[in-house]
Amino acid sequence: MMMKGLEAKRVAKGADGPAAIYRYEVSGKAKRGIAVHGYWQYTFSGRGYYVVMVTAPKKDFDSHKGQMLDILNSQKLSHPKKPQHLDD
Repeated sequence: MMMKGLEAKRVAKGADGPAAIYRYEVSGKAKRGIAVHGYWQYTFSGRGYYVVMVTAPKKDFDSHKGQMLDILNSQKLSHPKKPQHLDD
């Protein structure tokens, strides 16, 4: 997603086994000028990384926040007995 005026604030950091996770809350305007708000999550594992971004129109953010966090928390790289842990 292309965003204009992107503002990002780190809201959590943690780990999924040996992988490092950084979660940001983001705000900006989508290509069509709609104000959006959501999350951007980087997971660094070895030499690779994974990026997940979930957004909703800013006015609807609160009603979608739980679903967004479910999506981000479902990303698992490690063994199921060593799940990801974030300090948020």
